Amino acid sequence: MSTDKLTTGHMRPETSSGATPHPLDQLSISEANLARESILTARGAAVAIHFRSIFLEEPPKNELINFLDLEHSGKVTTQTPRPARLAKVQYDVVRGDKKHEYMESWVDVVSGKEVEQRIVDKIHHASLTTYDAFLSFHFRISDLLQTRIQSIYRSLSCLPALQEGHRRIRPPGRFRCDN
Repeated sequence: MSTDKLTTGHMRPETSSGATPHPLDQLSISEANLARESILTARGAAVAIHFRSIFLEEPPKNELINFLDLEHSGKVTTQTPRPARLAKVQYDVVRGDKKHEYMESWVDVVSGKEVEQRIVDKIHHASLTTYDAFLSFHFRISDLLQTRIQSIYRSLSCLPALQEGHRRIRPPGRFRCDN
């Protein structure tokens, strides 16, 4: 699918004026694509990449304050130095032997170069993407399974009755009765 006409609430559409974006403007589609291509080039063709998220990394506070002071005083010109626009890219690298790593990289969206990368330690869980969250929130238990869970729940006399309109969150097998 081509991303040329892709629009989302999280990406800034392309501007035809060629104006330099504000340091806090969201990434444009072409900037996000540039960051993606930079990661694909840096990792090579021997691995599969699963992109989780690409977003603007806000500039350091001291750089931003200097720019904002100039902006508020009306002294910003096309020659005014601006904080670097970095894209933070979160992705999984899957190798041919099925081993994978969760990685984060920072890409300068002006030069298209990866300026920093890190492999996230395995003890940390990768952040959920919007798609992962969508699946977890929209997963529903079938009516048949829900009916069976309620009948098992009712048969356990040591547990309080399930009120009408309420649904079980955990299966009753996690509870224990000493009857």
